[in-house]
Amino acid sequence: MENFIKSTLMTSVLFVSLTTGAFAKSEPNIHLSTIVNASAVERVAPQYPRNVALVGGEGWVTLSYIINEDGSVASPIVEDSSGQKGFERAALRAIKRWQYSPATKDGKPIKQCKNSVMFSFNMSDAEEGASRGFVRSYRNINNLLDESKLIEAKEHIDKLAKKGRWNRYEEAYFNLVKARYFQLTAEPRQELEAHRGIIWHGKDIVKSELYANALINAIKLQTQLQEYKGALKNHKKLMELDGQDTYKSAVQPVIDEIVALIADKNKMLVIAAEIKNDDVWTHTLARPNFAIAEVSGALHTLEVRCDNQFSQFKFAENMQWNIPKSWGECNVVVFGEPNSSFKLIEVQS
Repeated sequence: MENFIKSTLMTSVLFVSLTTGAFAKSEPNIHLSTIVNASAVERVAPQYPRNVALVGGEGWVTLSYIINEDGSVASPIVEDSSGQKGFERAALRAIKRWQYSPATKDGKPIKQCKNSVMFSFNMSDAEEGASRGFVRSYRNINNLLDESKLIEAKEHIDKLAKKGRWNRYEEAYFNLVKARYFQLTAEPRQELEAHRGIIWHGKDIVKSELYANALINAIKLQTQLQEYKGALKNHKKLMELDGQDTYKSAVQPVIDEIVALIADKNKMLVIAAEIKNDDVWTHTLARPNFAIAEVSGALHTLEVRCDNQFSQFKFAENMQWNIPKSWGECNVVVFGEPNSSFKLIEVQS
């Protein structure tokens, strides 16, 4: 089995460089500190789940984590994935064994608090296209959607999802048909998740127009759901595409609106949040100050993971957290009981 299984590890660790390459020698008193980012010493590849490998399944997992002062990895969480729990467990087991040369500040080890990595699970001899059975199911679902037979379409989507464990090509097109279904049923969060699946796997698989369209739809949905930093990141991906000028110009008014809204001190950003079955909720802040209110259920702890700072708190409702700008971009991670809901409110300083 291992002869034909290929577990490909793709790392895209999102480190923000805090080191100034040079400073004025004639005025050494202006130099505050020198921070050197952590560097990997050992990266253990995840084991391919055997039950998934037997049927040629492929997928991906994105984790965020903290690098301690001793170079060990702490607090890894699943940020996003193709949905297979086996891949998520394998990725979490692997990253806990990673070792780094720690980040330093003026030569002293410090924590590096905002890191992200993507594991891609690919089979070396997986089929490049879709199986006949998948194509038949895909066309059948689209025909049902054309006829507005949404209940039947959902039944076929669920049936196809239970079969699962397909290759990247099939997964991208499965997300494509799911996005269409959730658009017709007006379920924006589920539709956004489907578009994310196209974006993660589709750049080299689906046609460039479909990939650009997924980015456009994701940007609009993220704006609707007030995931503004995610919308701006997807806009950056769109702008990096060759051509696609029609798509780029179509979304520019939305981006201008986001930038203006974030800068408007008179408006609060209110994000409706829900903790699902995995007991964790994450959000990238667009502003440096936030509070949590209107809690239904039970929240336990809250983490603030920034480019160069990490803080953990016991949850307290109606308390405002003020983050120094020097901490850089920050994610809020909330841990609580499944099905708990709350409002995260971002305010200007």
